[in-house]
Amino acid sequence: MEYIKKHKILLIICLSLILLTLGLLWLFNRNRHLSDFEYQDESYFLRNYEINEVIPVSISDEFVAKLYLSEYITLLVNEPEKAYELLEPTYKEKFYPTYESFAKYIKTLNSAYFYAATLKKYEIRISKGNKEYNLIDLANNNFIFLESGIMDYQVLLHNYQ
Repeated sequence: MEYIKKHKILLIICLSLILLTLGLLWLFNRNRHLSDFEYQDESYFLRNYEINEVIPVSISDEFVAKLYLSEYITLLVNEPEKAYELLEPTYKEKFYPTYESFAKYIKTLNSAYFYAATLKKYEIRISKGNKEYNLIDLANNNFIFLESGIMDYQVLLHNYQ
């Protein structure tokens, strides 16, 4: 009893904090229902996946267009030889028969808008069973990606057909 009398203020503070915590817990959880915490069978979150289980992913065409544009501009800046190899063969023969002519063209693209690799406008067409992404960046450069598979494409730098 002597302990209680001696530490009366400390006990009151501790009891007050406990009651305050319980009150706040009740206040924040009063609108939640038990069903909010149950996992749904269709839920793809917080479950154990099997080995090689297919996880569905939905990617928009705009996202793919932005990805192709940024990847190709990165190649043009950092690895122009690889960017040259991605050019469509007949287009490459007609406009850039040598790597030097292609490198000269790349130097003309130098601008802040070009390095931003920002998509201004895009159009998607199906041609011969393959997708054709016609992209225009902020610097009004035209890039046409002829997609034959996921991340498998050839490039035209303007529409010459």
